[in-house]
Amino acid sequence: MFCATCGAEIQDAAVICPKCGVPTPNFKQPEAPKADQAKPAVAQIGTGTIVLSYILALLMPILGVIAAIYLFVKGKTGHGLGVLGVSIAEVVVYIAVMS
Repeated sequence: MFCATCGAEIQDAAVICPKCGVPTPNFKQPEAPKADQAKPAVAQIGTGTIVLSYILALLMPILGVIAAIYLFVKGKTGHGLGVLGVSIAEVVVYIAVMS
């Protein structure tokens, strides 16, 4: 068999041309993953857990940071950032008041 692109002689079972790297008719495209296998399942977190995280962030910033990490791990990045932001703002307000 000969390569259709560069004309080099290649083995009949070759998948790509060893000279130019172009796929031969023997090349098979890999199958795309199925829609249900494309994304891993994200754990469901109830509204109560998210509200509790914000309350912890207001009352005790260190617990708010821990809650934010928990939300990040569970896939709730937006709420995790919100809780982290509330915790940081609480620390800043506390430092400003105490100064």
